[in-house]
Amino acid sequence: MKRAAVPVLLTALLLAACSPTSETPAAPSESATQNVPTVAPADLSDPCTLLTADEINAVLGTTFTAGQATNDDTRQVGDCKYASDDMTAIVDVALSRADGAESFTTNVDLAPAYFGGKAKPIEIPGAEKAYLVIADTYDAPVVGILVDGTFAQVQVGVEGATPQHGEQLAATMAARL
Repeated sequence: MKRAAVPVLLTALLLAACSPTSETPAAPSESATQNVPTVAPADLSDPCTLLTADEINAVLGTTFTAGQATNDDTRQVGDCKYASDDMTAIVDVALSRADGAESFTTNVDLAPAYFGGKAKPIEIPGAEKAYLVIADTYDAPVVGILVDGTFAQVQVGVEGATPQHGEQLAATMAARL
């Protein structure tokens, strides 16, 4: 399946405000709790410090090189895109510098509209809250986390990526936050 059309909706979701969800989180998958690395803290001004290409490649078996960062200071959102040369594989990392709890809740509530699936509460080591949604159109796992008042999200647009892959990447992000 060609991933070039994977929508990069993460930054669009990060800022609206909605009411919280009350669903009980699913237990973390075994892969999310295994091999959570000890990592240096992220630089919140650079979303590409949440995950390195090497970390992504180790989880997904990809060959990404350095990510491409964009920052929208007005909206207080940063985004880092890792993409294959032919744009058929993309991992997108988003970081909100606005109110993290509000951004988390908003993204949970807007998941069906943006991704076609309902956000399911999950547990990610190191995160206060986390959710998983599968982007129906592209069968891509999207994981959002809230860590120490900071919201971050990873969308995995790589053929064969599983929810467990998204959870592993989110666990690394949580360790870094």
